[in-house]
Amino acid sequence: WQRGHGLGRITTNNLAVNYTFKAPPRTKKTAPKNLSQEDKEELESVKQNKGAYVDFDVPLNVSAGYNLNFTRTYLGGVDTVLIKHTINIKGDVSITKKLKVGVDTYYDFIAGKVNYTTFDLYYDLHCWEFSATGIPCGRRKRDTLTLNVKASILQDLRLQRRRSWIDQ
Repeated sequence: WQRGHGLGRITTNNLAVNYTFKAPPRTKKTAPKNLSQEDKEELESVKQNKGAYVDFDVPLNVSAGYNLNFTRTYLGGVDTVLIKHTINIKGDVSITKKLKVGVDTYYDFIAGKVNYTTFDLYYDLHCWEFSATGIPCGRRKRDTLTLNVKASILQDLRLQRRRSWIDQ
């Protein structure tokens, strides 16, 4: 106690604030009736994995988050406090009933620059779907193009092209 050593030491503190705005849907959704067992399973799968489902009825979705992180560590025998605070802005918009584009970007206030920005494109082709994802700038440039069948039974049937910063 006399040397300044206590029972414990706080090494990490984090503060996160997030906000999401979703425009009201274009149409009112009604619960489907008389579903087959396969349709019920697919609906349950969509509910559990909402990130894999593209909702075209919501024309605008924007979210923003602020993160402040303090880490106390010893670097070279010196007690050091590392501070990191970032803001993340993510959004997507349905241009048509079958075309949706999105962007996701992080800004680091300490470094004074954008960490990375991701652009997404999704196009519904009735029985097929096309998606493109890309990070156009920075050290970890990459892009992915995917064309696949929407039917869950044929989910492994896809054509995909990937280019990564590792390949260059």
